[in-house]
Amino acid sequence: MSIIFEKSVPGRTGVTLPACDVPVTGKIPEKYRRKTPAALCELSELDVVRHFTALSRKNYGVDTNFYPLGSCTMKYNPKITEKIAGLEGFSLLHPLLPQLRRGGMLTQGALAVMYELETLLCEILGMDAFTAHPMAGAHGELTGMMLIAAYHRDKGNRKSEILIPDESHGTNPSSASIAGFTVRSVPTNTDTGMLDMAACESMIGEQTAGIMMTNPNTLGLFNPHIEKIAALAHTYDAQLYYDGANLNAILGKFRPGDANFDVVHVNLHKTFATPHGGGGPGAGPVGVKKHLEPFLPVSRIIKRSDNT
Repeated sequence: MSIIFEKSVPGRTGVTLPACDVPVTGKIPEKYRRKTPAALCELSELDVVRHFTALSRKNYGVDTNFYPLGSCTMKYNPKITEKIAGLEGFSLLHPLLPQLRRGGMLTQGALAVMYELETLLCEILGMDAFTAHPMAGAHGELTGMMLIAAYHRDKGNRKSEILIPDESHGTNPSSASIAGFTVRSVPTNTDTGMLDMAACESMIGEQTAGIMMTNPNTLGLFNPHIEKIAALAHTYDAQLYYDGANLNAILGKFRPGDANFDVVHVNLHKTFATPHGGGGPGAGPVGVKKHLEPFLPVSRIIKRSDNT
C-alpha cells in the first residue's frame, strides 16, 4: 500500500483555506521563519478518506477477525462503558480540585466511585484491601514487588530472590528485578506445561522473598496444586503473587485470595472495560491480604460517617 505522500498530486486540494489575517508581529527571528511552504500532501478529500479507511482495515481486531489469545490490545470494550466514561461528572472533573474541607464536595462523587471500586475488587478477588494507584498492569506488578520488599524489610528478613515459573507472564522478571530482587526461573514440567513442583521445592529456601504466578498460565492451564504452592511459600514466609493477566478465565469461579495468594494485580483493560493503548488512561489496581495492608501506597481513600 502506498504511503499518503506517494499519492500526492501537485495542485490537487480537498479544502481551500482563506488567506491568513493574523498580522506578522516580527517577534519570531528571521532565521526561524519558514522560507518555503510546508511540504504537505496535495490530495482531494476523497483521496484522504479512502487512504485512511484502507489503513483502518489493516488493523487486526476483535470486530473484524478471530484471534486465539486474549491479547489486551485487541480486547473489545462495550460502547456503553465509553458513554459512561464520557459523563460530565467524569470528563469535566478538574484534576486539581481539592479533596478535603468545603471544596471536597466537588470530588466526593469521584472518590466514592474509586472507593467502591476497591471494595468490589476485594470481594471479587478475595483480598482484604486494594489500591488504585498503579497506572498499568506492569506498574501493578512493580507495586506488588515493592510491597513484598517492604514487608520483608519491616520484619528484618534478609531475602533476595523471587521464583518465577518459566511459563509466567513476560513482564514478571522485569518487575521483580527493578524492585531489587534476583530472579530465579522455575522450569516447566514437560508433561503438564505447568510449574515443576519438584524443582520448586528444591529451589525455594530462606532467601526466597516470593513466588510470582500467572494462573491460568500463559498456556491457558490452571494449576490445580496452587494451594500446595502457597503452603510451600508460606513455610518460608515467602509471599505468593498473583499476576492478573489471565483473570478473565476464572472470574466468578475462583478467587486468588481463597487460594492464599498474598498480592494480586488486576488489568482493568483486560478483565473489565477500561481503555488501553495510545498511552492510556491505564489502570492496574493491586490487592493485598491484611498483613500487607500497612505497606500500600498513600494516599488511601476511606469512608467516614462524620461528614468531615
